[in-house]
Amino acid sequence: MSTHSDISLPLTPGEFYHIYNRGNEKRLIFFERGHYFRFLQKLAEYMKGYVDFYAYALLPNHFHLCIEIKSTEEIINEAKKTKFLDIDSLFKRRYVMSWLMKELSQPNIKTPQTEGENDIAFEHATRLTVPPIWNEQLLLKHLPKIIEYSLFDLVELLNELPEQDNKVCTKHASYLEELSPERQLVSYLVSERFRRFLLSHARYINETRGRTGSLFQKAFRRKHLFDPSDVKSVITYINHNPIHHGIGGDYNSYDWTS
Repeated sequence: MSTHSDISLPLTPGEFYHIYNRGNEKRLIFFERGHYFRFLQKLAEYMKGYVDFYAYALLPNHFHLCIEIKSTEEIINEAKKTKFLDIDSLFKRRYVMSWLMKELSQPNIKTPQTEGENDIAFEHATRLTVPPIWNEQLLLKHLPKIIEYSLFDLVELLNELPEQDNKVCTKHASYLEELSPERQLVSYLVSERFRRFLLSHARYINETRGRTGSLFQKAFRRKHLFDPSDVKSVITYINHNPIHHGIGGDYNSYDWTS
């Protein structure tokens, strides 16, 4: 099973992940039974149409989830229905602009054999990247106002990108840059939805408990599960977690697991 865990690991459509987080300084994130109920209720509300759940465990100071990311089409459609229109400007500056600025590399140039300095000059020339004409057109059309773009605008932009550029798929990407533009957007939507859900739980706990400050340790962590054996192991681990921490004696003695 992969041990790669990171707060920025892309959440790729159709792939399984172990999602988890704990309280800041290992403090409580649940204080009473109603907090557990509300967490599960809001989790289902926020993530409906984005992920499928296979296991969960809620412990007093941390939680675990095993999820599968839904398809690209399902996620974008759900985001449109839930009026997920506000896309972070940092995402647009860092990733969406690169969709437009991306250049073709290694132009197909044929030339007679040369020697010495001409060889070196030709080698450098063939390594140059050349912006294609369609990029110039897209830049003029989209770049001046892209920071203000909503989800609908970005979907329209994706439809204008060349098919071969948009459909490249890297299932096991470690960084968002390795995904196609379409999957970058979908990964962002799922991650942002999780972030908003956790923020809503933190806000609720702070308001009802009269506390301030960060409830969770950091942004939620995730591990990519590469094959069915990984998924099976994580589901077993999650459901066994209360026993591991000495809270329950068996699988049926703790209320807050799947």
